[in-house]
Amino acid sequence: MKVSRMLMTIVVLLSALLIACAPQAEEKPATGAATIATPGGDPRAPWQVEWDKVVQAAKQEGNLVLTTAAPPSVRQGITEAMKKYDIEVDFAAGRSAEIEAKVQAQQRAGLYLTDVNIGGSTVLFMMKPAGAIQPIDPFLILPEVLDPKSWYDNRLPWSDPEHFHLNFLAQPMIPLVINTDLVKPGEVKGYRDLLDPRWKGKLLMLNPSVGGAPGHHYVVTRDVVGPEFIRELLTKQEVTVVADARLHVEWVARGARSIGVWFVQPNAREFINAGAPLTPLIPAEGIGLSAGAGGVAIYSRLPHPNAAKVFVNWLLSKESGRIFAEAYGQSARVDVPTDFLDPLLVRQPGVKYHNTMNLDFAEQSVKARTEFNENFRAYIK
Repeated sequence: MKVSRMLMTIVVLLSALLIACAPQAEEKPATGAATIATPGGDPRAPWQVEWDKVVQAAKQEGNLVLTTAAPPSVRQGITEAMKKYDIEVDFAAGRSAEIEAKVQAQQRAGLYLTDVNIGGSTVLFMMKPAGAIQPIDPFLILPEVLDPKSWYDNRLPWSDPEHFHLNFLAQPMIPLVINTDLVKPGEVKGYRDLLDPRWKGKLLMLNPSVGGAPGHHYVVTRDVVGPEFIRELLTKQEVTVVADARLHVEWVARGARSIGVWFVQPNAREFINAGAPLTPLIPAEGIGLSAGAGGVAIYSRLPHPNAAKVFVNWLLSKESGRIFAEAYGQSARVDVPTDFLDPLLVRQPGVKYHNTMNLDFAEQSVKARTEFNENFRAYIK
């Protein structure tokens, strides 16, 4: 009996000793909030650690070479924004085709002098097959840039499946404009209403072969109502086709024609501000969204890789949105204010938008310049 009691006492003492020596579980914060620590005990989020490192490296580089056709107001905004990162921006301005040819010639000579390009998705036609640009994904760091909910349609607006080009603008492209002295409200609701006999000889069309907005409108119209609709419209309605974008709007403003088909919006705004009885019309079939020149690509073998990362993340953030929106139109982000924009350039609830911000549509728009003339030459006066 004594032996048994002695063994029990020893077991109890050993158990108490083991409990006392065991490592104690870390107490959770009273608030219940979790703390995410990076390797080495850094309390910052991993993206913040990476961002701070890139910013410091960019300051050491101190320079960025940007190719763009952006207007002076945008270039000034970029210059000021990059000062806080101690990055001086050198601009290689010019038309897209000229820039692309120059950069390719430099790269063939082994000279990699440029970092980032701001422009349309047509940069993919020549630069991507030549290996002159690279995927953008590895450059994206900021959560507000990577969050799909920050962008229209809850997804990053890539132009191509391989992510070599990303759009940061998404503005509506309204294809029809009416003279409100000649067209009553509700008389034209969609494209097919243009076939009404009352509009025979009263339609003015802007030739898509001039490129830009008319080419965009032509492809969207062809896709949503079919090429036969366009042929029927030209055949039955005695449509006048012109190539001068300003003259196109002026004729409608002065009442020489009732409806303008495939007009250029800035020209209409000029006449509207002057008091002309013009109203842009969104057809029931929907309209296209365009990024225009509001996209970004990153060149290969960068001379300033960290400065390029800083710039691209800033470019795609909310902060840069107003600078570009003021110059071009609505941001593709959903958190950039629009109260300062022309109403024609703001996406409206309830409107059906066709996403045209992709490489396939860009290729079709380029082909539209000759396709329209080849298919409808007989109707062009």
